[in-house]
Amino acid sequence: MKAQDLKAFCTVKIGGHQVCGTSHAVVLPDNATEQEEHAAREFATHLRKLTGERLPLRRESQKGDRIPIFVGRTEAISRIEPETIWEELGTEGTLTRCSGTALYLAGGRRGTLYACYSFLEDVLGVRWLARDCTLFSQGRKFNVKSFRKVYVPPLEYREPFAFCGFDPDWSVRNKMNGSASRLDAPRGGGTVYEGFVHTFYRLVPPERYFKTNPEYFSMIDGERRSEHGQLCLTNEDLLEVVIEEVRRRLKANPEAAIVSISQNDSGGGDGGACQCGRCRAVDEAEGSPSGALLRFVNAVAERLEPEFPTVAFDTLAYRYTRKPPRITRPRPSVIVRLCSIECSFAQTMEEGPQNKTFRDDVIGWSHICNRLYVWDYVTNFHHYILPHPNFRVLQPNIRFLVQHGVRGIFEQGGFQSPGGEFQELRTWLLAKLLWNPDADFNSLMPTFLNGYYGPAAAAIARYIDLMHDAVEKTNTYLGCYSPADAPFLTDAVRAEADRLFNEAEEAVSETPALLKRVRKARLPLQYLRIVRGLSDFQETEDALLPVDGGLGKQIEIFGRAARAAGVTHVREGRPDLDSKLESWQRMATGRSIIRLSNGQLRVAVLPSLGGRILSLVDSATGREWLTPVQRDGTTPDNGGYEEYSETGYRSPGWHENYKANRISDNTVELEADLENGLRIKRRIELDLVKPLVRIISTLLNISGEARPACLRVHPAWVAEDWNKMSLRLRTASGEWETQSLTHSNDIGNHSRSFEGSVLPVGAWAIMYEASDAALVNRFAPAQVKLCLLNWGDHPSPRVHLELWSPSVVLEPGAALELAHEYEITESCLPRGVSR
Repeated sequence: MKAQDLKAFCTVKIGGHQVCGTSHAVVLPDNATEQEEHAAREFATHLRKLTGERLPLRRESQKGDRIPIFVGRTEAISRIEPETIWEELGTEGTLTRCSGTALYLAGGRRGTLYACYSFLEDVLGVRWLARDCTLFSQGRKFNVKSFRKVYVPPLEYREPFAFCGFDPDWSVRNKMNGSASRLDAPRGGGTVYEGFVHTFYRLVPPERYFKTNPEYFSMIDGERRSEHGQLCLTNEDLLEVVIEEVRRRLKANPEAAIVSISQNDSGGGDGGACQCGRCRAVDEAEGSPSGALLRFVNAVAERLEPEFPTVAFDTLAYRYTRKPPRITRPRPSVIVRLCSIECSFAQTMEEGPQNKTFRDDVIGWSHICNRLYVWDYVTNFHHYILPHPNFRVLQPNIRFLVQHGVRGIFEQGGFQSPGGEFQELRTWLLAKLLWNPDADFNSLMPTFLNGYYGPAAAAIARYIDLMHDAVEKTNTYLGCYSPADAPFLTDAVRAEADRLFNEAEEAVSETPALLKRVRKARLPLQYLRIVRGLSDFQETEDALLPVDGGLGKQIEIFGRAARAAGVTHVREGRPDLDSKLESWQRMATGRSIIRLSNGQLRVAVLPSLGGRILSLVDSATGREWLTPVQRDGTTPDNGGYEEYSETGYRSPGWHENYKANRISDNTVELEADLENGLRIKRRIELDLVKPLVRIISTLLNISGEARPACLRVHPAWVAEDWNKMSLRLRTASGEWETQSLTHSNDIGNHSRSFEGSVLPVGAWAIMYEASDAALVNRFAPAQVKLCLLNWGDHPSPRVHLELWSPSVVLEPGAALELAHEYEITESCLPRGVSR
């Protein structure tokens, strides 16, 4: 061994005796559990890396004259500790004790592991910052004297749900116990869920039950529906179905500690909750739809508790069920997971005025629920790689939740890909705070920055402060879907941020491993320049061109750094880095525009961006009917007319590069092969006489196996004064039903869905009373299963009239078609309607 290596090792004394391989041993119980075995090996391995000393592992009866480091519930520790201590420790509590020359590290099933890791971390300075970065002290002298410490974590469930936190070794060493890390038995096991969230339709699949038992599903506007719906929670027969299905799943998964019985992730203000008389009566009595949900989950729990006494029954308080009920209380075996999705994450939950309603709900639930969990959000799902300055609220929020009786916290971060903004730092900080909410945050941050970024730490720390100061100064509402043009990201802030990262890169320019980490941390600034630059474009007759002529080079730099960091996702959803880079480069060099005209309408089509209709203008008045492409910090993909090939929002079809064949001045045909094995074809044709555009779209299965398909049409029409706008629906009698579009003054979206007997009969329309105009959308009723209205003011006033074809499974070679048209009328009423 080289002399410099010896100087790097530390010396450790316990009770005055230096730990070494010839005098000490790691001592296990004779009947050690597999967790104790793993803990002992881990402790010995890390001690060897720290000190250079290789300690043998011995059974207690074979200890001999070795000075012991006891790991686990040995006879020795049982003799000096009262029996009550083990009840106090439970599964995860830790007992660390130094008495004389002996060291004792013990606890429950996971607690013994945690005791070993806590001693290594808190006493000997070992830090597991990231999967690729473990810190060991260099050349220090540790002198461990007599002490006794008992610690039981206040949170029974702790999960920083980010990609970099899924490594089982990192998770157990940082004392996390979530389900995503798939901790095996030697590592103590994790929290095993049967179903994780949004399980209604997994428990009661519509494809199995809807035709025979539509009464199991939500009644919405007088019709039983499965699309965008929930379950009818007052239906007694449904309750029996769910009980039997939960029983079956628990028997098939005997390791499960928690089973999820939770609402679907449906949009809209009411989330698709059932509106039948019985459900509505419960909602009114309880003052919240959470009442019917909780009564249902309680009933399932009550029936199954005797059979599964160790299982908890988990449900959500999410969006429309977030408010606690007046009457019903969760059973002791029921977990309620309260979700903070509406919060601003630049303000604390306890004091931030933007978070008052959530704060009230936390307090309300804490009064009635003995197992309250919280699902919190610590990333931007629209822009994983974007500055998201929320570090200053992490500890205050966790403390607030623990103070109000929360027993489990799930912190959802960038879970699909490496490379999210400061993902390793944020995940490590959360792990430390979830284990100990009172940890010294002011020492945690520099510990990570110095250990992970080395000499670049100081510049990066100033960058972090810069972003946090900016978001606080501008009072920005920092949500988990914040746009890239958020107010705190000013030109001055961006310029200073770039200067600080130049300084950081220079500080580690001679250390490739650290330089790679710094460049990964810089990705958000590069990403910001790209998406801001691509949203700042100019429109010529033939193309959309970015104002920033240097974007192409920036995209290349970003692409190399992102791939080196392992990035696969830029936003939540399917892997999209490669498609984004390709799309960005096309935009950087300009996107060609095809312009159609028939003398009454002018239409602009963007083939290279999902075949999007960019613009639809009334030639006579110059009025633009489609919302303009949003310049909100994204590429020009948030406005106009787009289509999807599946039911999911922005499923394949909306963003691909389409081949275009211009037929004439008024007609173009578009085509693209999609990643899901479908080919989409679209014909856009202007009528030769009327101000009318026809669109015929087809999905063709070009793969060798059956594929799910649904043509989903998503236009964004301009809105005016909501009080002077209305929706008209053509009924079976040929008359038109009128519905108001007024709504509360908030930034949320509003939606209504129409299917079954309330599906418009071949036409619906937006009426613009103030300008004496209307837009009528006609379609073949046999080709449309659902009409979905979505409207609101954010990011700009707009109204979507979505058409959904039936959801089908296309066999190879089979096709699905949807044909429809839009007509601009001069009257505020569609043809055939009297005032």
